[in-house]
Amino acid sequence: MRQLSKILLGICLITIVGCEKKQEPQQQLPQVVKNTTGHEQWDTPVDYSSVNNWLALPSAITKDVDLIYFYPTCYTPTSESDPNLCSIDHAGMRSGAQNHIIQQASAFEQDCNIFAPFYKQVNGTYGLTLTQEQNDTLFQYAASKDASEALDYYFAHYNEGRPFILAGHSQGAETAMYLLANYFKSHPEYYSRMVVAYIIGYSITSDFLARYPHVKFATGKSDTGVVVSWNTEGPGNDGYHNAVLLPNAISINPLNWKLDATMAGVEENLGSLDGNNQLVAGYADAQLNVSRGVLVCTTVDPSQYAIAMTDIFGPQCYHGWDYGFYYANIRANAKERISAKMVNMLN
Repeated sequence: MRQLSKILLGICLITIVGCEKKQEPQQQLPQVVKNTTGHEQWDTPVDYSSVNNWLALPSAITKDVDLIYFYPTCYTPTSESDPNLCSIDHAGMRSGAQNHIIQQASAFEQDCNIFAPFYKQVNGTYGLTLTQEQNDTLFQYAASKDASEALDYYFAHYNEGRPFILAGHSQGAETAMYLLANYFKSHPEYYSRMVVAYIIGYSITSDFLARYPHVKFATGKSDTGVVVSWNTEGPGNDGYHNAVLLPNAISINPLNWKLDATMAGVEENLGSLDGNNQLVAGYADAQLNVSRGVLVCTTVDPSQYAIAMTDIFGPQCYHGWDYGFYYANIRANAKERISAKMVNMLN
C-alpha cells in the first residue's frame, strides 16, 4: 500500500510538472499577444493537409514557378463580443479573401501555380490602436503561427523544389515581411529558390533591412531574391498620417522600377483594373516621393479611389489600389524576374 502511494504521488508530481511546462509558453507570451482577445486560437495548429484550409490550391501543376500569396485584412468583427483574432473558418474573412485572389493574386496566374493558405487574422481596427512596437511584436508572433505552419506544409508536400514568388498586401504583406525576416532566415534552402517578394501595401523600412540584413531590397526590374514594395498615395496626402506608411519607408516605382523620383507617365502603364476587376488601359501614373518613402499617383480622382478613413490614412491614400493601378506592370515584372531566376539557376 505504501509503495502504491509512492507511485501515485510520483504520477501526481509528473502531472503537475507537465502542466507547468504546458503553461510556461503562455506565461512567456508578449503582453500585446495576451491582450489580443482570441489569441488562444493560435495554440491550435491549422490542418493544412485539408484542402478546406487553403484559399487557393492548383488542381494541377502546370507552371515552373509557384506563387505563395497572403491576402489583406478581411476580418471585421460584427459585435463587441467578437475577439480581435478571428477563427480560421470565419465566414466573412473567407468570403473577402476570395475577392482578393481576383484583384491581386490573379496578376501572377499566367506564370505561377497559385497557393494561398487561409490564416487567422487580427482585426485591423484593433491593430491601429497599437503602438508601432506592439504592432511589430504582435504580427511577428502571428507570422510564426499559421503562416509558418502553412509554409512548412507547402514545402514538405507541394513545392517539389520549384522556384516561388512570395506576395501579399496590407496585413498579408506584413505577414510575408516577417516570414522573410524569420522563417526564411531559418530555411535558407527554401529562401534560395525565391524569385522575388512583393510586399505591397505595407512599409519595408531601412530600419527593417538593417535589422534583417539577409533581406535585400530590389535595385531594378530584374534582380531576384529581393523585395519590392510600395504604398500608393495622391499628392494631397503629403504631410498627413498614413497608417501603412512608416518612418524611413522605401518604395520602388512599379512603372519604371527605379528608386529615384523619375516620373513615369500613364504611357508606361501596361494596364490597370477597373471597378469590376477588368483589365483596362493604364490610367495611373507613378512617381516616388523619396523623402516620404511613398509612391505618388497624380492622374486619378481621389473621390473615387481614396480610402474612406481619412483620419487614419489621410485624404488621398490609394491603399486599396496598390495592385489594381499597376496590375499589368506587376504581371510583366513577374515574368521578367522569373526569366532572370531561371537563367541564374542554370548557371
